[in-house]
Amino acid sequence: MKGAKSKGVRVGNWLSVQQAQKLLNAPDVSTKKGLRDRAMLAVLLGCGLRRSEVAALTMKHIQQRDNRWCIVDLVGKHGRVRTMDLLQIGVAKQIQPPPFLSDPAVYGRSSNFS
Repeated sequence: MKGAKSKGVRVGNWLSVQQAQKLLNAPDVSTKKGLRDRAMLAVLLGCGLRRSEVAALTMKHIQQRDNRWCIVDLVGKHGRVRTMDLLQIGVAKQIQPPPFLSDPAVYGRSSNFS
């Protein structure tokens, strides 16, 4: 029923803090692809985005508002539009602003990042 509060226990497998940190540290950050992969993992873990939401991210979603980096106007499940402050949720410190966003060797020709 729409609008009804859900009750109960969430089911599923959750990562521990140590598992999440191990996953976040897995990419080789000395390479461009490693930096890209770490940024995607940080967004997945920090924002709780779905894989499809991260795959749909484009550079127009990443904006600076009030001197804070945000993901804006991201359309998620059931058409919900969200905006997330990357600094508030701790993702911004995991991501270095990469100067190579248009590099086809990293993102490929059909990338949303060019």
